Amino acid sequence: MKSANVCNQLENLLNPSDFIRISNSEIVNIHMIQNPELTFKGTYKINLRDVAMY
Repeated sequence: MKSANVCNQLENLLNPSDFIRISNSEIVNIHMIQNPELTFKGTYKINLRDVAMY
């Protein structure tokens, strides 16, 4: 099973107010996003909080 298919299934199970799909193979908890940065290429770099802090 491809990661995009797994993400599709997982995305349907997760609360959309808590999680966001950032690529075909990545889903991120929005509460863990520390600061998104726009790169020179026009893409975003997503920095996540350290889970050890929670």
